[in-house]
Formats: sequence, structure tokens, C-alpha cells
Amino acid sequence: YDAYMEALDLARKMHYRNGEGIALLGLGFYYRFIGETKLGLDYTLQAVPVFRELKDTLLEISCYYNLTVSYSRTANFDLAMKYGMEGVRLAELTHDPKWLVLSNYQMGNLYMNIKEDE
Repeated sequence: YDAYMEALDLARKMHYRNGEGIALLGLGFYYRFIGETKLGLDYTLQAVPVFRELKDTLLEISCYYNLTVSYSRTANFDLAMKYGMEGVRLAELTHDPKWLVLSNYQMGNLYMNIKEDE
């Protein structure tokens, strides 16, 4: 946590957008892992426009992956589906095998969660 916060502060002071995005996404994953989903969502949502601006599609997909997992955990399946499908769409455009597998896998988990919630 401390390292991500220091990195975020430093990146913003230096106007280093890539570092800012990576720190925001790192905080998003960190907070999701420790069960503070709301904070994880807040940080990840801040990272998305940074990576979109930088045209860093792979890190943008990583954001969508984290958003899909996080919204699924809060049973906000509409937003989980929205971000999950965007991640799959971008993974298909980039032909990145890692993100094709992870994004589609996460969509399968999402569908199972939706069925269990019905």
C-alpha cells in the first residue's frame, strides 16, 4: 500500500501519466485483494482514462478485468458485464493470448455468478 501511494504521489508531481496509471491500478488490485472493494473500484476507475489517453490497451484491459471481478463481487452484474465485455472486445482487437484467456475466463465466472444469484 505505502509503495503504491508513494508512487502515485511522485508520478503526479512529475506529471508522469504512465506511472500514475500503474499506481492507481495497483491500488485498485490491492484494495480488491484485501476486501475493500469500493476503494478498489474507485482507484481502478481513475486508472482507466489514463491508460485510454496513453493508448495502453493492455493495461486498460487489466483495469476492465479488475472492474469485472470487483463489480461481480458486489453483485452489480450489469456493470460487471459492461466492463467484462469491453475487456474481451479489446483483447480480441489486440490478439493478446493472455488477456483473451483471462477476459473470457472472467466472463464465464460472471455468468456462473449471475446464475447462482437468480
